[in-house]
Amino acid sequence: MSLVNFVYFIILIGVLIFFHELGHFLAAKAFGVKVLKFALGFGRALVSFTWKETTYAVNWFPLGGYVKMLGQEPSELRPEELPEEEDRSRAFDQKPRWQRLLIIMAGPLFNLILPLPIYFLFLISQSALPPATVGSVIPDSPAWMAGLKPGDRIVSIDEQPIRYWEEMEQKINSSPDQTLRMVVLRHDEQLELQITPASSHIPNRIKALSRTVGLIGVTQAFLGAQLGVLGPETVAGRAGLKSWDVVLQADGMKVSKWVDLEEIFAKHAGRSLQLTVLRPEVDREGDELDLREVVEKEQGSKLAISLPVPPAGTPRAAGLDPGEFFVFKVDPGGAAERAGIGRGDRILSVDGESCANLQLCFRHFREEPEEIHTVTFLRPGSEAGAAEVRFQAEIEKKLNEVKQEEIHARIGLVNRSLLLPAEPVPNEHRWSRAVVGSFWQNWMMIKLNALGLGLLATGQISAKTVGGPIMMFDLAGKAAQRGWEDFLWLLAVISINLGLINLLPIPILDGGQIVFLGVEAVKRGPLSLRARIIAAYVGLTIIIFLMVFAFKNDIERYWDDFARLFQ
Repeated sequence: MSLVNFVYFIILIGVLIFFHELGHFLAAKAFGVKVLKFALGFGRALVSFTWKETTYAVNWFPLGGYVKMLGQEPSELRPEELPEEEDRSRAFDQKPRWQRLLIIMAGPLFNLILPLPIYFLFLISQSALPPATVGSVIPDSPAWMAGLKPGDRIVSIDEQPIRYWEEMEQKINSSPDQTLRMVVLRHDEQLELQITPASSHIPNRIKALSRTVGLIGVTQAFLGAQLGVLGPETVAGRAGLKSWDVVLQADGMKVSKWVDLEEIFAKHAGRSLQLTVLRPEVDREGDELDLREVVEKEQGSKLAISLPVPPAGTPRAAGLDPGEFFVFKVDPGGAAERAGIGRGDRILSVDGESCANLQLCFRHFREEPEEIHTVTFLRPGSEAGAAEVRFQAEIEKKLNEVKQEEIHARIGLVNRSLLLPAEPVPNEHRWSRAVVGSFWQNWMMIKLNALGLGLLATGQISAKTVGGPIMMFDLAGKAAQRGWEDFLWLLAVISINLGLINLLPIPILDGGQIVFLGVEAVKRGPLSLRARIIAAYVGLTIIIFLMVFAFKNDIERYWDDFARLFQ
């Protein structure tokens, strides 16, 4: 619990509280309400000054703030008891009901719109975006059946121009089981394809978060030119190639993607092909970024190999498949080894589904860790053919960043992944995209957080996920250590949560005050002073209970950290 963490925590809650109270303050001023005090924090003032008719203060206890308006508190004198005529009209409770409603709602509203400039800042900083270029196509998927190929660039879908991957993804996801007319650019030639996205259910442990989307079976990343050899007796095996070799050049031409290798093989059908391959010296366990760095720096042995290309003109005919699908390491005694999968095996499918990369294949285990899944694989050099095994991942429970328990599926195998993203393209109309995108992102986050509160209230999300100031303190420090982007993102998420919580119908919260206005409208008169005071005490009791509960969760969550402070 360092001083730096404390500073970032104060910045985090200070900004959140300031914007909330600023909303009330500006709305009150706009409607001519006399504001007596604008305070950040509670208790004794650390700093205060009076300007014109308002006292501004920063108090010692930072968890909150308030704007005190004339005629707002039940204990204040009634406006008719005030000596000056001008103050009678400037009291909060003398204003029309619609003005009081807007003043009350302005605080939560400011918290809900605070993320807008943050999201705008993120979006406007994106000078380039991933293009709508197909990196890989899953065998037997709708894209595969329609004839879509790696390297194809999507030009339009149903006459809607498409330039970026996110545009293509949104259109496809929102169109399950609907036939789409897709125009693609392949080698400077435009083709029109008919593709019907398959309806896919995306499960979630929280049922309300499960969803159905359209998928066509393409991924953004290209498979790198990493080799997997299907056996020592194949053409590739006899030529001296080994699994996880990476092709750097073919006949003097630079090669980086698997699709490039396929094109070169087709052109050299029945002829010899001179390959320059890299055989990495360091065993790196499937770390994509590390392997890309190894290839870029050519760290390892460079070999020149002459490979006779069979008449079929395909890597598979020579005994080669992408190295992405070959098991590089198996955990001793792990789930995969117990099922019979070993190093060098070629994974063909999971639950009958082929895939564009191995991590995508094994998503079934991650999405449904408690289920038994079927894995089909091929053992290079074996004459037995494809083997099929059924097994369940080992379930591990780990604490995440906020000390909450999460379930992880441990399969017990890794591959050496070499995935290459397409070259980004300039972000055209960046300003307009950032404006629209920030509003869309903010609305989606509001909906997601509102759903989370609803699930929490109905018990579908554990109450142990509720955190208090200690968790905020911890998150603020960790986010700041990762960089200003993470800190601003955290600020945006908590701001939305704060805005929604303040709209809950609890007395002393803004939502409770809105309920009072509704009751006042029905009974055509204000609540009695006694009723307002009782409601205030009830609301205070509820808030204190919630704060104690959040502190209890925090103490349980960080108990080990506290204990270490006294060791």
